[in-house]
Amino acid sequence: PWLQSNRYQQQVYYPLMFLAVFAFVKFVLNNRSAVVRAIAILLGVCSFGYRTNAIASEGNVFESRLNELKQHISSTQSIPGTKFVVDENVLTYEPNWSYPIEALIFSSAAFGKTVTICTNVDHNHDQNSALIQPEEFIFRRWEVYPINSLNPDYFLLDGSVYQPMADN
Repeated sequence: PWLQSNRYQQQVYYPLMFLAVFAFVKFVLNNRSAVVRAIAILLGVCSFGYRTNAIASEGNVFESRLNELKQHISSTQSIPGTKFVVDENVLTYEPNWSYPIEALIFSSAAFGKTVTICTNVDHNHDQNSALIQPEEFIFRRWEVYPINSLNPDYFLLDGSVYQPMADN
């Protein structure tokens, strides 16, 4: 949906927001009418306040999403293996295409063991589950890479197979 507010839409429309604000400021500065300027400035201040509040509110959703991912990473730390599959239906927040990458990065940076966690949708996409080899990992649902393509100074995945998370 084109008008649905989500993370992707916000990222796509960032450049357009700059253009809109630039045009708005240009209009305000070039207008000779004090009334038009005052109304435009008031509109700008109200818009800024609204967006600031919306950004803070959206930030809470992203923070909760990240906390959920970190809980899943934490639950894998004592389980043998480094590759896991979580059922999208048990996730509270939308995982999107970057879930395996985020798990890889956050586990490497903040946990003792590097893991990758993909969703069941990623795992089953285009027969990934049947075709993936133990020495490979799912980077994104449409990209499977060999483990040795990772920088071993940061990311250490083993040759285990993908296994379902316990709370699936």
